[in-house]
Amino acid sequence: MNTSKDKLWFELYGESPPAPVRRRRHHYLLGAVLLGLLFGGALAAGRGDGTARADTKSAVLAQSLGPVKAMLPQVGGPGSSPTPSALPAIALPTVLPSLKPAPSPVASSIPHAAKPTSGLLAGKEVGGWLLSGNEQNWAYLTGSLFPFTTVSPFWFALSDDGKSVGAKQTSIPYTETVRRAHAGGLTVWPTVTGNPDTVRAIIKDPAGRGALVVALVSLVKQTGADGIDIDFELLGKDDSPYFLAFLGSLSQQLHKSGGRLSVVLEARINNEVAMDWPAIGKLADKVEIMIYDYHSRVTGEPGAIAPIGWVREVAAYARQTLPTDKTFLAFGAYGYDWAPAADGGSYSGQGLTYADVSALLAEKAASIEHSSGVDERGYEVGLSPRFSYVDTAGGGALHEVWYEDADSLKEKLAETRDFAGVYFWRLGAEDSSLWSALRAGNSGTVPTQPTNANRGV
Repeated sequence: MNTSKDKLWFELYGESPPAPVRRRRHHYLLGAVLLGLLFGGALAAGRGDGTARADTKSAVLAQSLGPVKAMLPQVGGPGSSPTPSALPAIALPTVLPSLKPAPSPVASSIPHAAKPTSGLLAGKEVGGWLLSGNEQNWAYLTGSLFPFTTVSPFWFALSDDGKSVGAKQTSIPYTETVRRAHAGGLTVWPTVTGNPDTVRAIIKDPAGRGALVVALVSLVKQTGADGIDIDFELLGKDDSPYFLAFLGSLSQQLHKSGGRLSVVLEARINNEVAMDWPAIGKLADKVEIMIYDYHSRVTGEPGAIAPIGWVREVAAYARQTLPTDKTFLAFGAYGYDWAPAADGGSYSGQGLTYADVSALLAEKAASIEHSSGVDERGYEVGLSPRFSYVDTAGGGALHEVWYEDADSLKEKLAETRDFAGVYFWRLGAEDSSLWSALRAGNSGTVPTQPTNANRGV
């Protein structure tokens, strides 16, 4: 990275600065399209930030490489990291015939940590996405913070021309990350993202689809990982048959070589699903539903990142359409600082880690409030904390900050009771007191009488 701004962008988004800035996430297709036009007309996939109104992985300002999982600075790790072992881009081979799903590999061949034994997550798989710049945070891999069982390093992306699968950064200690995770009993599923236009073109072409399958299987072998995590967002209903054909071929080829398939889904409510969740649930070994960015950096209004009423609706739909024993509910562990446009129009948000939020609270001497009631769509808001402050250095604009803390996340974790486990976007961004509370085997205390209803809902 050549400049401090480049470094900051990477720390926030997990990727190098794009030429035209684009970024993905699920909410508000209209907002996504408008931003796509503003930033060069390209929407891309991304992890905390998809297509219609209630998807979940973050809304769109997509970079051609991937998900906007939530944008947060790197958390320092214990000591120096080992010498990185960079992987070259893997060129896509030519043709692979259409294949049918094969049975999964024997479970005993895959390392596995012990699941939590008490509290909200007793008996659950627990994991999350680890940013490319955060591999120094070995605490997530060793069990010293919490008994994590799985992790998805946010490492790879399709090139814009779709001809290769490459690393988002060249200085990532791939081998050491996988080694440490396996030593701690965690399964490792590197995440691969892609510009939706590029993904769409590849999966609709049988030769390109087959070549991508070969490249991804090779990637799993090369990194020593247990499987691959496919995070292709902003695809529509017309893309669904091709996406399923791609997943079917990938599933079979991974299983033949002892690997497994994980698929990331954008959260949507009953009538807004573009992808075939039941079919995907049959092909994948693990499914993660991104239930966050209900309000995102591009939705135009401040508000809860994941209102509890919406979380419950998405979870209910997932129970009806997916095998719960392989489904993970994924929650955002970050916040947004929303500022109004200079003309008083719509808001834009900037992502914050919990550490950022704490620093901002202290700097502005702000008071935390908890909202109550329902939003404009009728969803119960829940325990999401918020505060406001006046930006004296920015013309006196009134900012609103909404974020997730240990209590608001625990409220959501209660909805995982029927599912295999929980994922977080992203590890290193969260309120660290969450782990101590969960480790102690209690759900913590939450306000019984939240105050001050949300201005924006």
